[in-house]
Amino acid sequence: MFKRILVPYDSSNFSKKALDTAIEISKKFGSELWFLTVLDKDLPSRLTSKVTDSEKPHKSLSSIELELRNKVIDCKEQGANADYELIKGSPKETILRFAKGRKMDLIIMGSQGLHGIKKIKTLGSVSRAISEKAQCPVLLVH
Repeated sequence: MFKRILVPYDSSNFSKKALDTAIEISKKFGSELWFLTVLDKDLPSRLTSKVTDSEKPHKSLSSIELELRNKVIDCKEQGANADYELIKGSPKETILRFAKGRKMDLIIMGSQGLHGIKKIKTLGSVSRAISEKAQCPVLLVH
């Protein structure tokens, strides 16, 4: 039923929960999992661990790749086939384009990402856009 599942992944607690859900569904249906991390298109090609604004440090590109590689290994150890992509761009457009181009059967994502306001329980803008515009079913995990 779900041969190809996309998991937009940004290291937030919501995306980690979405990944756990995706692994379970993947094992049940024998699905191929794809993790997609969208990097801000305005970030320089070489990211650093230094603070780039007054509040948030950015992870280095190598630490993001290492985390994704470890998630792929975890999935394979749990019996789920997985791979990942890192793409620079706008999250909404990049996720939709990737899902369409790779013919995903399901998108599983967190209801909010790293940019969500934790105190207000609302649907994140990226999650909302994906759920409204995707050409496949979308499962939002809270």
